[in-house]
Amino acid sequence: MGGTGKTTLAKEVGKELKQSKQFTQIIDTTVSFSPDIKNIQDDIAGPLGLKFDDCNESDRPKKLWSRLTNGEKILLILDDVWGDIDFNEIGIPYSDNHKGCRILVTTRNLLVCNRLGCSKTMQLDLLSEEDAWIMFKRHAGLSEISTKNLLEKGRKIANECKRLPIAIAAIASSLKGIQRPEEWEWALKSLQKNMQMHNVDDELVKIYKCLKFSYDNMKNEKAKRLFLLCSVFREDEKIPTERLTRLSIGGGLFGEDYVSYEDARSQVVISKNKLLDSCLLLEAKKSRVQMHDMVRDAAQWIASKEIQTMKLYDKNQKAMVEREKNIKYLLCEGKLEDVFSCMLDGSKLEILIVTGHKKEGFHCHDLKIDVPNSFFENSTGLRVFYLIYDKYSSLSLSLPHSIQSLKNIRSLLFANVILELQGIILLK
Repeated sequence: MGGTGKTTLAKEVGKELKQSKQFTQIIDTTVSFSPDIKNIQDDIAGPLGLKFDDCNESDRPKKLWSRLTNGEKILLILDDVWGDIDFNEIGIPYSDNHKGCRILVTTRNLLVCNRLGCSKTMQLDLLSEEDAWIMFKRHAGLSEISTKNLLEKGRKIANECKRLPIAIAAIASSLKGIQRPEEWEWALKSLQKNMQMHNVDDELVKIYKCLKFSYDNMKNEKAKRLFLLCSVFREDEKIPTERLTRLSIGGGLFGEDYVSYEDARSQVVISKNKLLDSCLLLEAKKSRVQMHDMVRDAAQWIASKEIQTMKLYDKNQKAMVEREKNIKYLLCEGKLEDVFSCMLDGSKLEILIVTGHKKEGFHCHDLKIDVPNSFFENSTGLRVFYLIYDKYSSLSLSLPHSIQSLKNIRSLLFANVILELQGIILLK
């Protein structure tokens, strides 16, 4: 099950092993439901000082395997592994030829451990009732000198969290510093209230209710808007502050309540810190943030279909998104030809993020795409268009004349794209 603390525990194990100097390198990477092999390779290679310059795709795993098996004691933490993952494709050595390299895997599915041939498995159960209460008190700022009324209500609220750390942390943090018993009583009643959630498993209902209460109870409206924006990024993506700033400005999250880019960035940082304190975002390396996939799912549920993510190879998902008429934020992943041929109702669309995958058989600098005129015609209210292409390739993109119809556009952002500017100069 998600949210039991597997990632947190794995990182703490890594810290202790590093301090004890049992390993010279502790390296962690997130695998996720849809693994990005090159990103995983880069995450591992970076701390080792390994460069893949002038290295073709077939040589990358060989080079990584060679570095990992040179005798150095290295611990690899592969977090959030969902299904089949091919160690050979990445360049990770198996147990019979690791030569000092050890692997720690976190997963929600015991079958993953069996398929990988893990020598030892440990199941992380839910917290005991007492440990759940201790965690709740720590996040809510309760102590033995707190009033009896708050302690009694706090214990009842903790019980409603079903001993799941992700739910305890979120709701307890939202109550920290609140001394009025009425607000604690309201929190308890909110969690006890029956709530019908379409397409949500029963075991997730309690978690979603805890996360929704934490969101609803947040007094900072800018932080609430930033929370929803973070949910449109890819699962487990580590989001830079600069990217959040540009999308927040372009998407109008702060209205006109800023006088400069630095002012807007400060507001993003303040809102981001509020979400970190509320345990609704996780801190990542290099001043980035990350959203737990269960929190991400809950945020999209809170947004009530206004926020959607679409993997174009999933025909059911694509058909569902094409039927929606109220999408406000949208993430599309897939081959760009498929993205630009989508029949979207973009009448309410404000932010569109496109992650383009490399077309099979094409190499660097050999892909050119003309965006069809029809693509922007139904999205005249679009404020932000952000296109990211495969970072190991580049794309030549020609924008259509219909881009002139985007009267509300504030940000056109491109990564790894050579852009033909003929349409942009006519924007007003």
